[in-house]
Amino acid sequence: MQTNKLTEGAILLAVYGVLLFIFLYLPFLWLIVAFVLALPFTYFTAKYDLKHGLFFFVGSLILTLIIGNIVDIVALPVTILYGMVGIVFGWCLLGRKDRFITFSATTLTFLACTVLLYIGAILLFDMNFIQETIEMSENAFQQYISVLESTGQDVSLIKETLPLIKQQLITLIPSMFILASGVIVLFIQTISYPILKRFGFSVPEASQFRNLTLPRSLIWYYLITVLISLFVKADEGTFLFNAIANILFVLQFLFVIQGISFLFFLSYEKGVKKVWPIIGTILVIISPLFNTLARIIGIVDIGFGLRQWIRKKS
Repeated sequence: MQTNKLTEGAILLAVYGVLLFIFLYLPFLWLIVAFVLALPFTYFTAKYDLKHGLFFFVGSLILTLIIGNIVDIVALPVTILYGMVGIVFGWCLLGRKDRFITFSATTLTFLACTVLLYIGAILLFDMNFIQETIEMSENAFQQYISVLESTGQDVSLIKETLPLIKQQLITLIPSMFILASGVIVLFIQTISYPILKRFGFSVPEASQFRNLTLPRSLIWYYLITVLISLFVKADEGTFLFNAIANILFVLQFLFVIQGISFLFFLSYEKGVKKVWPIIGTILVIISPLFNTLARIIGIVDIGFGLRQWIRKKS
């Protein structure tokens, strides 16, 4: 039994090594590989236990130092991030947790590791990836403005709005971290579940997106946050201002998701072809007007049980 574990562990380490090599050195494939990097850790932890998953994680760190030639500073953080995410994912599968708990735990792990690695990069290497990205984007905008000016176009409005956009992006960085973690983990799990099922693992059943119903308590959080923003003065850049802005941003995003889910629910109940809610989703993404409408529908759906009313009418 122990020999089988060691053999399987060695094979999975080799698989992870190949995936990591592709991720680091083949730029055209890294985006695809990024969503399966956690799979070897998930598999080993789910098949055996948390302790064996952690041993596998230590082995992957050693392998990473070899593949990354010890000088590639990206390699080790990648293994730490995806290794911990994979272990938590596998531990949830081993404990037969439902998909929501598994998603929440894995997302929190991804978020925590990302924040810690970001802080570590600043403290150890004086590298602020967010600041560098903002500066690169700003330089790109400046070049774009220069091109427009050379053609004689009026760019005064763009120059006025650019600092506001920059400040808003800086303010919403925590929200961006949260939402990005959730989206990445969603892709990881969506790809991993069918593969794990093929290998004989017990995979929790997925509920249909049209049946998504977020907790009603979100409405109260939203109302309290809006009231605080209206009656408590918070100067821009302060902790309270940033906290209110990020909470509102995340809650509004969740309400939009609820609104989109309602579109799919309504089309299913009325027997409408699925192409129409898909078109509606695209409009919500590209149009501020439809985005606002979806948010309002989401709020009404959560707060007033819109789906139950439609089912009764049907």
